[in-house]
Amino acid sequence: MPDLRFLLNVSRPRFWFYIFGPYILGITAGAATRDELLIPSVAFLAIYFLFPANLLIYGINDIFDYETDRLNEKKIEYETLVERDRYKNLIFAILLANLPFLIPAFILLPQLAWSLTGFLFFSFFYSAPPIRAKTKPFLDSAFNILYIFPGVVGYQLMTGNFPPVIIMMAAGLWTAAMHAY
Repeated sequence: MPDLRFLLNVSRPRFWFYIFGPYILGITAGAATRDELLIPSVAFLAIYFLFPANLLIYGINDIFDYETDRLNEKKIEYETLVERDRYKNLIFAILLANLPFLIPAFILLPQLAWSLTGFLFFSFFYSAPPIRAKTKPFLDSAFNILYIFPGVVGYQLMTGNFPPVIIMMAAGLWTAAMHAY
């Protein structure tokens, strides 16, 4: 099992707000009262969208980007270069961090199944084959929609419904623009 400092570095804490921020926006947009923000499932998913979800996104990225990462100075200077001999332990850690949140969420909060599945699909296949969207122009930007799914999850948690389509479209365009920038 990799050490916690290694896993924390792989999860890129400086980017945590990219996932956690949309979740906070989703729950606050969907909550009818402040008291609704105090239900246990809100805190449960907040924890998920802080560390485990980020470890998933960036750990998968590091596993499939080794050839370019080893040539990237920032991976040596202030990020973490994940050497191939650490892949098995990193995959185990990703599963160990994510499954205790995802299994109960899918069972106890079935209204979130589509949103969580979307988040997982886009998070995984942004970097992983056979799609590896990050290597394909336009698909690269489109797959950044993964960053709105935590907000969709939060909104659904509060309302039982998807956010309005126009909001999801605007958010998707925002993620593409953010990525392009």
